[in-house]
Amino acid sequence: AFYMSFEGKSFYVMSFVDSNKTYMYDIDLNVWSELGYWNTSSYSRFRGICYGHSPRWNKHFVMDHDNGKIYDISSSYRDDNGIPINGFIETGSRNHGTNKWKRSKNLRALIKTGVGKYSSPTQSPYIQLCHADNGSNTFSPVVNIDLGNTISTTDNEVILMRRGGRYRSRKYRVYAPDSTDIVIFGLFEEVEYGNV
Repeated sequence: AFYMSFEGKSFYVMSFVDSNKTYMYDIDLNVWSELGYWNTSSYSRFRGICYGHSPRWNKHFVMDHDNGKIYDISSSYRDDNGIPINGFIETGSRNHGTNKWKRSKNLRALIKTGVGKYSSPTQSPYIQLCHADNGSNTFSPVVNIDLGNTISTTDNEVILMRRGGRYRSRKYRVYAPDSTDIVIFGLFEEVEYGNV
């Protein structure tokens, strides 16, 4: 376990060797995240085994357990050793306060996109969305959402999905599958209850 201050934020990082997991605690936001990486098409857990900081170079380093390589930690990199860096969020299962059937009217997000290094120079930023209902871990097919062509309000609110179907409880997965800066401030769902 170690503490690091990185780009103005404070983190506490713990690696669990036996379970092959590394968690990072954002001290400022009071939020835990599991670290991982993408190997072309799927998510794998990351387990770093040692960490170091060089005050002279003002750089943070971590060694990868799997390949023994030492990496410089920086938010300016767009790939991990040739593999694109991708974002991934999974919400908890939500029932909006009741186990009754409900229908999703729309799912919205507050999203801000930055200037990124895309796979293609003419590509718009996009995210991918899927969901699992009623306690299942089987997710719906992934839907691509082009953020360059979405209807966005002045406060960066983007409608991700309309008429999202019927459920009792639901969790969402959101992927940012390309090397661009995307900040998701929150997901908001409007549902209707009753005879749905």
